[in-house]
Amino acid sequence: MTAVAGGDRTAFGQVYDLLAVPFYRLVLGGPRREDGRTADRAALDAWTRVWRDAPLLLHGSRRPLSSAEAVAWIMDKAREQHR
Repeated sequence: MTAVAGGDRTAFGQVYDLLAVPFYRLVLGGPRREDGRTADRAALDAWTRVWRDAPLLLHGSRRPLSSAEAVAWIMDKAREQHR
């Protein structure tokens, strides 16, 4: 996530490749949106937030994130689609 936060698109692609299946399962498992957005659009919106918000995740951190913390943060972006 440090590389993603720094704007590294290759690192973002690697994160995407590792987490796409569980990420989409979370997005697809949510209720249908009243505004008619498809699951694909909801997933795209969530992945966009991962890319956009990655620098905020590391801002002011006193220590590097563990892999588990980074994964939990990313999966929270998928869950936000259901709120």
